[in-house]
Amino acid sequence: GDSVRKLAKVAKLLHTGYEDRTISTAFSTRNLKAIIKLVDVGMTYPDALRLNLLTRCSESDRPDINETIRTVYGA
Repeated sequence: GDSVRKLAKVAKLLHTGYEDRTISTAFSTRNLKAIIKLVDVGMTYPDALRLNLLTRCSESDRPDINETIRTVYGA
């Protein structure tokens, strides 16, 4: 549904940022699996994305990644 579309949009935006070198954090299949596991145990998609991505990205990537999640999910 809508949550999957939004997750795909975040992944695409982060992939684009990684490809054009505006961020150094990639979105991998391993990230996707970890995010789905967090959602399966009751975490919201935005919180699961933040937990998975913001805890392992560079300090300089955090604002861009957080803003991407906020823009897509409105949270």
